Amino acid sequence: MHSRSRFNFAAFTGLNLLVLALAVVSAQAQVKTRLSIATGGTGGVYYPLGGGLAAFMSKYLPGVEATAEVTTASMIKLAVPAYAAHMVIFYYAVLSGVSPPTALSPLPPRRSPGGDPYKTTMMAWKYTLPAFLVPFMFTLHPDGIGLLLKGSWGNIAWTTITAAVGLAALAAGLTGWLLMKTTWFERGLLVAAGLVLVYPSLLEDLIGLTLFAVAAALQYLHRRSAAGRLSAAN
Repeated sequence: MHSRSRFNFAAFTGLNLLVLALAVVSAQAQVKTRLSIATGGTGGVYYPLGGGLAAFMSKYLPGVEATAEVTTASMIKLAVPAYAAHMVIFYYAVLSGVSPPTALSPLPPRRSPGGDPYKTTMMAWKYTLPAFLVPFMFTLHPDGIGLLLKGSWGNIAWTTITAAVGLAALAAGLTGWLLMKTTWFERGLLVAAGLVLVYPSLLEDLIGLTLFAVAAALQYLHRRSAAGRLSAAN
């Protein structure tokens, strides 16, 4: 009698454990990883690209549910003016023509005989890299809206000049050429100046302009010294 009771108790306990295990496995199978792909605006290249990628991931990756999201409203909620947020979306939609993985603008030259599609695309992206920082200039700080011709004329002029100097400094630092071939120290100064000038406030502007002036002065002295050695050799 006791052995039969113990058998019934063991069978009941085993059945409960089996049901619990099946419930846990079923719950884990129903849990999905949700991913949101930020794509910018619906008018750009990245929205259909992100939508296709989301559909592919949701269909072929088990337990993954991906969606493509428009990011304009997110920036507006972060206190970015609506016109600036929409300009960011439009700006990056235009730049998608020279940035991987789409890069439609470099397509004709990379189709030439002997052309390397990957190298051509990356070279185009490298030369346009400073331009990708422009939207940060009019979204990180309220004074940056001068780039969009908003605010006082003084702020518009100052912001435009510092932004131009910052882009020139960053381009010179990335390519390694200003007045002549730069040293690594000069390249570091130029890249630092360009990055600091992205933030449009007076303190950062003064620091960035100072770094750029130091790099330009070093370049001028090196160029003058090289010209003097060349004339002496002749």
